[in-house]
Amino acid sequence: MDKLEIDDKLAIVNRSVEYRISKRLLRKIPYFKKMLNHECLESKENKIVLDFDQRAIEAIFDWIKTGKGFFKMDYVIELCNIFDYFGLPDSYIAKCVDYFHDEFTIAHLPNVIPQVTSTSKLINSASLNAFICRYFTKIANTNVWLNYPLETIEYICKLDLMVHSELQVFEAIMKWANFKCDSRKCHLERLLKLVRWCHVKDEDLSKIMENEFVKSLKFNPKFCADGNGNYDCNLNRNEQEYFVMIEEYWHRSNDIRITVLANDLQPLFNRILELDETLPEHIIHDEHISDLHYVERDSDKEIMRIDWKNNKYRWLRFSAYSNKLIEYISIDSTDNCEESSMKKVAFNQNHMYRRVLLEAKDKFILIKKYRHSCYYWSKPTADEVKGVPIFSNSSDKETVLDNKIYMLTSDLQFMELDIDDTDDIETNCKYKMFQLPKSKKNRYLKILHLASKQTNDDRVIFLDGSEKSVYCFNVNSQRWSSIGQIINCNFFGNRNKTKVISLTSAFISVDIINFA
Repeated sequence: MDKLEIDDKLAIVNRSVEYRISKRLLRKIPYFKKMLNHECLESKENKIVLDFDQRAIEAIFDWIKTGKGFFKMDYVIELCNIFDYFGLPDSYIAKCVDYFHDEFTIAHLPNVIPQVTSTSKLINSASLNAFICRYFTKIANTNVWLNYPLETIEYICKLDLMVHSELQVFEAIMKWANFKCDSRKCHLERLLKLVRWCHVKDEDLSKIMENEFVKSLKFNPKFCADGNGNYDCNLNRNEQEYFVMIEEYWHRSNDIRITVLANDLQPLFNRILELDETLPEHIIHDEHISDLHYVERDSDKEIMRIDWKNNKYRWLRFSAYSNKLIEYISIDSTDNCEESSMKKVAFNQNHMYRRVLLEAKDKFILIKKYRHSCYYWSKPTADEVKGVPIFSNSSDKETVLDNKIYMLTSDLQFMELDIDDTDDIETNCKYKMFQLPKSKKNRYLKILHLASKQTNDDRVIFLDGSEKSVYCFNVNSQRWSSIGQIINCNFFGNRNKTKVISLTSAFISVDIINFA
C-alpha cells in the first residue's frame, strides 16, 4: 500500500478493533468532517480512538460505504447515541426512534436493557423502567418471561414494580425457576432476596414458606427490622393503584381537572391540565407521564395521557393504542405460545354491538357484546385484538375485579360475569344480576360511572356524576352502601363549573405521587 493511499485513509480504533476508512467517505459525517478540516492531533496522526458498541459502529461504516442503513434491536439504541455524538441530522435519530417503537416487543428486553443508560438518546433507563414497572404482571404472565436470562429477571425484579402484592413478585420468580428447575434452582435464593419481605402480608408469607421449592432451600426471609433486609423496603410497591376522577368544564374549555383519590376515596391531590396534542403517542414514554386506560368519554373508552411535570394531557385513540400495547406484550410473541381461549355468555337482554379491551390483574381481556351474547378472550393475542377495530355503538360500562367482570348496561342492568377459565369453550359462563341503589334506577347512564381496583378489594365503586355521590357495591355481601360525596372546595369556589366524565382506577408511580 503506497503512502498516498495510506494518507487518504483514517485509522479508527474502536475498542480492540482497528478500521481504515476513506477520509472522503468520512467527510459525510459532521464529526469527522470538522476534525479532518482542522489541524487537530487526530488529523495529524491519521488516527482516532473511539469507544462505541462494535455492531453499531460497523453499521455506520457500512452505511457510509454503501449508502444503505440497517437497524437491529440488538444495537439500535447504541446506534442512536452514535448518530447524536457524530452530529448527524435529527432525521437519522428519528429513523432509529421510529424503528424501535414499531418493532419492539418484550422479547427484546434482554437486548435493550444493557443498551439503556440515564442519558441514552433514543430511550433512557427511566423510561424503559417505567414501562416494565407498569406492565410487570402482564410480562411475567407470558411465555417470553420463562426464557429470559437470569440477568434480565434480576434487573426487572429490583425495580419499583407496580404490583398488588409482593406475592406476585415471588410467583413470577418461581414460575421462571420452575421452567428449567435443574439449571435454575441454584439462582433461586439470589432472586428471592429481591422480594421486599417487609411488605409481604402475613397470609402470603405463610403461603410462600409452605412452597416445597422454598422449603428445600431452607430459605429465611430477611426483614428490615433485622438490619439485614432489602434496602428498598422503605418503598411499598403494593400501594401504587389509585382511583382517578376526571372532570371537564361545562363551557367549551379544553382544560381537564384530575383528582387522584386514595383507597378510601379521599382526595389526595388534583391538577388542572391543559390539552396538548403534541405529546408523543409512543407506548413507552417519559417517566413523568402516566396513561389512564379505558377512560369513559362520549359514551366510549379512550386512553388519557397525562404529563404530570408540565400539567398537560392528550387523548389517544383507543383502538390503535390497544393494538400496539398487545403487540408489545402479547403471549404470541414467542414461538411456544399458548392459545387464548374464547368463551361465550348468553344474556337475556339484547345488546348493541360493543368491543372493548379491559385490564385485569395479570392479563388483558377482550370483550365483544352483540345481541343476546357476550364473548370474551382471556389473554388475547395481538392478532385477535387486531381482528376487528375496537369501538362501540353502546354506552355500557365495565370494570374487572379479580376474576369477575362487572357491567352496567345501557338499560341500567348491573351484572357480574365470572371469568374463571374453563376448558370447555362451548360452555356458557355464568352471570348474576343485581339491583342498583333505588335512587339511581332512573338516572341516565351517561352520568353514572363504574370503577374498581384490579384485585385485593371487595368493592365496586359507583359514582353519580351529577351529584358526585359515591356508592359501594360489596362483592362479598352483595349489598350497596353510600360512601359520601366528593366536593371540590377549591375549584374557583364553584364545583358546579365542572362535570364528571369518568371515574377509573390507575397505576401512578410513587415518584409521581411524591412530585405531585
